[in-house]
Amino acid sequence: MLYDKREYGNIIQPAVIYLSVGLYPKLARNHRLLPLVLIFLTMMSLEGNSQVMKLNVANPSMLESVEGFQFAPCISAECDDRIDSLRVRLNHLGYLLADFVKRVSGDTIFVSIKEGPRYVYGTIETSQVPREVSVQFALAPNFVYSPQLLDSLYESILKYYENRGYPFASTGMDSINISGTRINGVIEVDKGMEVLFAGVRDQEENFRSSWLAKQASIIPGDPYSQAKVEGLEDALKRAGIRVISQSVDFSIPNRAGIIVQTEKLRNSTFDGILGLQQNALTGKTTLAGYLDLSLSNLFKTGKQLDLKWERLRPQTQELMLDYLHPALLRSTDLRLGFELFRMDSSFLNRNLRLDLQRRLGTEWSVVGSYRFQNSILLERSSSADLPDAAESAIHSGGLGILNSKGKNHIKLVLLLGSKFIRGSSVEPPTPSSMVENILQWSAEFETMRFARVSKLWEFRIYGLAGIISSEKLFQNDLSLLGGLRSIRGFNERSFFSDRYMLFQFEPRLTLGDDSNLLIFWDSGFISTPPQTGTSWVNGWGAGLELEVDNSRFRLIAGWGKEENQPVDYSNPRIHIGFVSNF
Repeated sequence: MLYDKREYGNIIQPAVIYLSVGLYPKLARNHRLLPLVLIFLTMMSLEGNSQVMKLNVANPSMLESVEGFQFAPCISAECDDRIDSLRVRLNHLGYLLADFVKRVSGDTIFVSIKEGPRYVYGTIETSQVPREVSVQFALAPNFVYSPQLLDSLYESILKYYENRGYPFASTGMDSINISGTRINGVIEVDKGMEVLFAGVRDQEENFRSSWLAKQASIIPGDPYSQAKVEGLEDALKRAGIRVISQSVDFSIPNRAGIIVQTEKLRNSTFDGILGLQQNALTGKTTLAGYLDLSLSNLFKTGKQLDLKWERLRPQTQELMLDYLHPALLRSTDLRLGFELFRMDSSFLNRNLRLDLQRRLGTEWSVVGSYRFQNSILLERSSSADLPDAAESAIHSGGLGILNSKGKNHIKLVLLLGSKFIRGSSVEPPTPSSMVENILQWSAEFETMRFARVSKLWEFRIYGLAGIISSEKLFQNDLSLLGGLRSIRGFNERSFFSDRYMLFQFEPRLTLGDDSNLLIFWDSGFISTPPQTGTSWVNGWGAGLELEVDNSRFRLIAGWGKEENQPVDYSNPRIHIGFVSNF
């Protein structure tokens, strides 16, 4: 069987000679083109030295069971590799003695295949092979003998034992007996010595060994598992730890110690600004501003504690405490939170939060949440623009899903709860005003993406949407929006909303590591009961972020516009922050 292709190998060199002799005088007069043409002619000449051959197989019917064999023309060295590959494929089909007779004539390689007998399995003893492994392989009598299948079997046996405490196991076929075309033998397995984990040790001593072992599920005394060793880097990455290198120490008899070198975390931050503010109603001067302290890797165990205080309007302030306990149940993290929020002289909210976050991989997590909110009234009054406040208690629970990769993340949380109402801002608590077990549910979606389009330009895209629904909604049930984290160009927490969808678009000009000059446009709609419909809001402005050593300075100025309201360009909102990493 002959597969013809155009013969171009034999005409390359004459063409090169002709071009060199015939065109050189003309090209010499154009010295700019001459070097390029000489390089091209040299490459063509070298290509001509590798003659293109055609393959002719005398008995091509043998190739019907060989997938992927190519008859396309090839240079001589590639043709030899192709023939050797064919021999290996025939061996895997049971033709263990397959050979070839090769003859070269001109530009054609003539190949004759001598396949020899086709071998099959006879009696293969597998009593030493774990049943979980042996059932996956067909070694029954009269099945085609395949060295590739045996290699896969040996690999599966070794993998089985190296994940069950025997990293030095060995296996192979012994007592081989060939009867005609039937191959008989015994698969022998030597498990070697049993090895137990001795734990995980950090060379840099950035983290405690006991905590690292818990994160990676490598518990001292557990049987050695190669899969856990190979998955250690990903397991620690899920906890925010970057592994620079790792190795296994077998120096202690029957013990395996895992040694890692980690990068020191500098994720603890302090951010704050303080000032004095005068209350227009009382004339008193009070302390205003915000403080945000985040302590990471407490006691070298990955624990995190966040403390935040904010007072940007008279008589309105917030205190928040958040604690993260990683790997409470191996791959499950515990997060506890407490929040105290006072809204001027209207109400006081006390919130308790408990989250259990189960890591499903390096990026995905599922979260089970419990929330409790207790609200009390500070004075009783009503507003035409907002629903009444209420004294109430809400118990709710739900599920969430989180995807996090570097600075990018997606989060969706659904909560369902029961509300007990004791009274409202216009109705003092009485037995008749008390309402129990009112259903209330909420959902929130948040996403943030960074897209780098060049070395200088990066885009930050942020989205936030939420809904709160109940038969009776009160002012202290609503979400508070506005400011740096939602709609820039407005005062912090200046909007009450039960339904909202917000979007931030922020092009950034990179000035250096974590230093940016930015402009932004924020937009979205906000719904505030008891009014019907939605109100569109827009914010725009510019800012500067500068990274100096381990600190970051941030200055953002913006203007905001509500629907049907004019823009006050003489009164921009200024957001100033200074973050120190330690």
